[in-house]
Amino acid sequence: MFGMIDYRAHKLYWLLYRPIWAFSWIIMVVSVLAAYGIGNYFFHNFLAVFAIAMIASFLIEIPITVFMMALNWCFNAIFKFIIDVVPADGRTAEEAWQVTIGGDAVVLSLKFEKNILAFTEYDLDRFIKCLGFLPRVLFASRIRARMSAYLEVAAEKAARGEEFRGFSREEAISINEARGLQLAWYEEIPLNYLILPIKYLGLFLLCFYANS
Repeated sequence: MFGMIDYRAHKLYWLLYRPIWAFSWIIMVVSVLAAYGIGNYFFHNFLAVFAIAMIASFLIEIPITVFMMALNWCFNAIFKFIIDVVPADGRTAEEAWQVTIGGDAVVLSLKFEKNILAFTEYDLDRFIKCLGFLPRVLFASRIRARMSAYLEVAAEKAARGEEFRGFSREEAISINEARGLQLAWYEEIPLNYLILPIKYLGLFLLCFYANS
């Protein structure tokens, strides 16, 4: 085993995980083509092909999901066996592993959670840049506004000399509601489910253009 500080371990983890990440996208494309092939084998009418392809896609998704979960588990287990992740900046072992997987996004999240008064606008800009493509495009403005509101309230409490130990869930909800920044339902959808419409749109277009 090799000892490595968590934020450095993230760079190695990111590099080694790239083939799996690319493989997952290739599998998604192949699954769309396979679903279309199954639908086109039985029918040649656009609606019938699309209906069968959708059913086939759902069925194909089940073993793919199980396989990818097993692959991720094996990758993480092997990585942990070879690399002994060393927590930095007072983080716990669990937090260090989160940093290994998530990198700067997790480091900044922990800083915001544990030491919000030291969290700067520069940190906020870095955090927004760390978001994935879809969250950055869809939610960046709301996330920025929400975090800025927390920073403002924390600074006000510090200026009044109040001891600040973070926000409770109720306080956070209250701050959001006061500024019209409640967590929208679509912000709670897991990222994987946001990708699914893209997949099914691709399947729809493939069926339409190939059978129209």
